[in-house]
Amino acid sequence: MKKEETLSVQKEYAKKSICFGCGPANKKGLRIESFRGKNGLDLWFDPLPQHQAFPGVINGGIIGCVFDCHGNWTAAVSIYDKFKKNNFPSTVTANYSVNLLRPTPYGKTLHFTARIITLTEDKAEIEMDLFSGDNHCAKGKGLFVSKLESALKNGLADMAVHSLKDVPAVVDSQFNIAATLPREDARDVLLLRNGLTIDDLSKNLKIATSGPRRKAQLLAMNSELTIVPIRGNIQTRINKIDSENLDGLIVAKAALNRLQISHPNTYLFSEEQMLSAAAQGAIGIEVNAIDLKSEMGDLLQLLNDELTYQATEIEREIVASLEGNCLSPISALCKIENHSANLKVRVSNQAGTKVYNEAIKFKLENKIDAMRGFIEKLIRNGAKEIIQL
Repeated sequence: MKKEETLSVQKEYAKKSICFGCGPANKKGLRIESFRGKNGLDLWFDPLPQHQAFPGVINGGIIGCVFDCHGNWTAAVSIYDKFKKNNFPSTVTANYSVNLLRPTPYGKTLHFTARIITLTEDKAEIEMDLFSGDNHCAKGKGLFVSKLESALKNGLADMAVHSLKDVPAVVDSQFNIAATLPREDARDVLLLRNGLTIDDLSKNLKIATSGPRRKAQLLAMNSELTIVPIRGNIQTRINKIDSENLDGLIVAKAALNRLQISHPNTYLFSEEQMLSAAAQGAIGIEVNAIDLKSEMGDLLQLLNDELTYQATEIEREIVASLEGNCLSPISALCKIENHSANLKVRVSNQAGTKVYNEAIKFKLENKIDAMRGFIEKLIRNGAKEIIQL
């Protein structure tokens, strides 16, 4: 039976989800709760009267919905645990099938199981079963993918919505970042344990961060800091301040704002202290390149925030030119005003002992020549080599 003291994976990793089947925040949904078991995930579900197809028998659509969500969560948790992902992966359903073996009775707690058949870094094949007591009522099988581009490529999704800073700077030619939403606050924020202030950052504190860029800039401030890696979604990371005895945690201010999460002791870094990652705070919408010429492309232009699009395109060009990625200690922040771009770049070695800053301001009409000369200067001054140290 379900362990009441154990947090379900839904509440641990997506407590604000509004999914009908598994969203903890959807008060009108099924709000299923899946728990880690020996061979996968287990779920116990008590159907409500409105879940009946006719008196005494559970609707097959409800069973299918539970299988879909439970299988998705099994795939996501397995990928996260197996491949040590920094961020909890989102999975989507490629396909799934349900075989109803016998009527599923109303009035009893139902037990759903799910286990891995095959697992790779971007997909999982899941086998599922439904039991009512000792009776095997249904079984299911599904393929769930974690890379959104896989869903785009296979026609399972029309668009993919990303945190743009986590998207490779060079996107496969089959796809295109078609639009960006208005940018949130691009800065990083330090969440401190109660009783500490930013002045304590000069001491040997234990600070958690998931990225080499933040780590390098922290060590540049104080080489005596103990930097520890951290995984999980934002709330999970915040909880670890207490559970893992951390002195502080660095996250993106945009993440706190979007999730409406507050913390009692925070410090917002200035650009001089910690320059943000390329495209941090921006949401990008990716589509198949061919769809840009369709009605979808026209619709996405209605969503697009042009200033954010232009600024993040410039920032991502820096990362691409230095042959970096989202794990490289590269910072790039572009602000556009009055048809002019103000671009700041910072590159560091992993230890934060070598830091190179550069900046440029140019008219957007001169973007191509200005960026070419600026990138040549970065490379000439050793930016590519620094990020490899």
